[in-house]
Amino acid sequence: MRAFFILVVILSFFQPIFIFSNQYYDEAQIFFDMVQFDDALKKLDDALNKVENSEDTLQEIYLLRAKIFITLNRETEAKNAFLKVLLQDNNFEIDQYESPKIVDFFKDVKKKFIDSLSIQLDPPQVMFTPITEAAYNDRFVISSIISNVNESRDAKIYYRMLGYSKFLKSDLTPLTGDTFEGILPMPQNAPKTGGFIIEYYIGVTDFQGNLIGSYPNPESPVILSLSAQKESSKEKDTNNSTNSSSDSIFAKWWFWTIVVGVIGGGVGAYFLLSPEDSEATKRNLSFTIILP
Repeated sequence: MRAFFILVVILSFFQPIFIFSNQYYDEAQIFFDMVQFDDALKKLDDALNKVENSEDTLQEIYLLRAKIFITLNRETEAKNAFLKVLLQDNNFEIDQYESPKIVDFFKDVKKKFIDSLSIQLDPPQVMFTPITEAAYNDRFVISSIISNVNESRDAKIYYRMLGYSKFLKSDLTPLTGDTFEGILPMPQNAPKTGGFIIEYYIGVTDFQGNLIGSYPNPESPVILSLSAQKESSKEKDTNNSTNSSSDSIFAKWWFWTIVVGVIGGGVGAYFLLSPEDSEATKRNLSFTIILP
């Protein structure tokens, strides 16, 4: 019994590690505490797109995004972040110890969200121009037109490498009207060399997480063929740059100016330090410089 009690205490102590195992979130929290908001947002993007998260971790990621956006007076993005929290749990309540500005903003977003649940909308219609072939990139910007979407409906890009069964998710953000934009990132386990294939589609879910509209669909997603992995081309460029730099140094004008200066200085020193030499000896002294 005593051993069991000790185990419970240990697990309770390490509970935050089990809940927030996303290293990008941890780094984002550090940047937030240091008031480095741009760096924090970049880490939160990585936290969302590069690894799979538990519901608790996702909630903390979106809450931190919302707090940063409110601090930066980016209200539309703050609203979208809070909506992500409510789409996971429409009964969520924000900590009353947060700043009054954050608490009031959240309450307003939640009221509009709850009101949207009673609005009957037609199924969403999704349209976009798929990317099917491209050179490797860390991420691709995807723009889409999606109709019949309100606060209680969530649009995302679903993607996976060919051969994997589970789709990862990347947020789509509403811009103006029915236009949405998001990032199709490369999975963290993408191969280091050679080409590979990504499968993806755009899907819209209701507040309960049910897929209510998509294009194309999970059974026949878009096939994106990628080639010329980024790391290989980077290494090649580095080698070319090094070779070019080493080959061209002898063609630089300043290199030979320095050489001539050094030789000229040596000759001058010779005359200054050898006063006993005759004028005839000085006249007979000669040297040759051959330029390339």
